[in-house]
Amino acid sequence: MRGKVMTMEAIFPDGTKEVLNQVNKYDHNWQIAYIYEEDAKPLLPTGTILQFTSVFDNTANNPINPDPEQWVVFGRRGVDEMSHAWVGITYINEEQYAQAVAEKRARQETLRLE
Repeated sequence: MRGKVMTMEAIFPDGTKEVLNQVNKYDHNWQIAYIYEEDAKPLLPTGTILQFTSVFDNTANNPINPDPEQWVVFGRRGVDEMSHAWVGITYINEEQYAQAVAEKRARQETLRLE
C-alpha cells in the first residue's frame, strides 16, 4: 500500500547498467502485468544480473497509507510492507542468443531505412 516506484535494471557482465522497466506511478488498487512488445523484449547475455529497486511512500501524503506514524520494515508476509515482482525468463544457449541479437539488429535497421 505504500509502494510508489519499482525499477528493474540489468547489470551486464561488463558492469554497464540499463533500466529495463520502471513503474513510477504505482497504484495499489490495481495489479497489472507489463508485457514487452516483441521487438522491445530485452536480450540479456549470460552473466547479467537483474536488480530491483523499490521506493515506498510512508507519508501522510499517500492517501492509502494506513498509518504514516508506523515504522515500516521489510516483510515476507502479505500483511507486511513488501516488494514483489514476477519476471518471465526464457533461457537460450549462446548460439540462439547470437542469432536473436542479429535478428533484432536487422529488424531495427530495417525500421530505420523505412
